[in-house]
Amino acid sequence: MAKDFHFSIDNVPSLLGKLSKIERSLVMQRRMVRAVNLVKNNVVRKLNQKGKGEPYVRYFNGQRIEGNASRPFDPPATFMGELKNNIYVDVRPTSRGGAVGTIRATAPYAKALEFGTTNMQPRPFLHPTLEENKGKIKSIFRKKGAYRGLGKK
Repeated sequence: MAKDFHFSIDNVPSLLGKLSKIERSLVMQRRMVRAVNLVKNNVVRKLNQKGKGEPYVRYFNGQRIEGNASRPFDPPATFMGELKNNIYVDVRPTSRGGAVGTIRATAPYAKALEFGTTNMQPRPFLHPTLEENKGKIKSIFRKKGAYRGLGKK
């Protein structure tokens, strides 16, 4: 014998408001993931390019490797790929329904390349790429449904 089951939901407007906030938060997180991956992929693309500076010859494990060094203020030239293989992204929700994205280069010399040292001029790769992609990043967040007040495209 089947028993009837009845339920009710009180304060529907409050529930809908909370669900709407959760939905906006998920939309913001997805868009932040797209934005940080856009920048990361462009950084890696830059690091894959050959250097435009002086030619060099290095030996690694008995193997002769030829290449061109990077010039100051150009993205760094890649030798073994440690820099580009150590770029990570992270996206976390905020308590107000937004999202924070982080792009981190963890190679030990990444900071020295990005900002330079007393003995070496910088070879920036993160900040210029972020600046070059600001328009694309803004358009990701301005699409309808991302967040109130950012646009209605």
